[in-house]
Amino acid sequence: MRSNSHTVSKEDSERARLHQHQGLSLVPRESGVYSIGIQLNTPIEVNIRTIPHTLEVGTYSYTGSALGRSNNLRARILRHLSVEKKVHWHIDQITNSKHATVPFVVFSRTSQREECKVNQSIAEIAQSRVPVPGFGSSDCRSGCESHLLFLGDGEIVPIVVKAFKNQGLIPKVLEVKRQKGQTEKLILRSTS
Repeated sequence: MRSNSHTVSKEDSERARLHQHQGLSLVPRESGVYSIGIQLNTPIEVNIRTIPHTLEVGTYSYTGSALGRSNNLRARILRHLSVEKKVHWHIDQITNSKHATVPFVVFSRTSQREECKVNQSIAEIAQSRVPVPGFGSSDCRSGCESHLLFLGDGEIVPIVVKAFKNQGLIPKVLEVKRQKGQTEKLILRSTS
């Protein structure tokens, strides 16, 4: 009698990836908006529409949405925290880089498309600049020049949290702590 070959289910695959990112189970499998903080310790090059752009050392924010059933907050944040993935979106060029770290993610549940409002609020509060026009905003209908913002140096979590609150959202902060062997520990913080 021939035995059935074992195939890895979608749940098993997610369980294995969650094990690598301790604490991600605290992020809901619901629709929402998120901003990831990105720290570059070395300049890197990204290509948008085959045009190379150099990103300088410093802190960036990238804002996106997760509005589908399978494209929920947990799935999208997990993808951004994974360093070995096929480059599909502009942001993957950065999050795949060995010179980039993601120290935090701010997210909020919502069924509405809020990423442009949050992104524009971050830009205004932080007096940020656009490092790459069109980055992550090719489908934007709200006039965002880019969903990647250069914020310079310093503490940016309070800026991002304020931007979410300015839109009437209830943000949560996911702190990303690096541990031995590139494993991460994620700590969920409320923002009362």
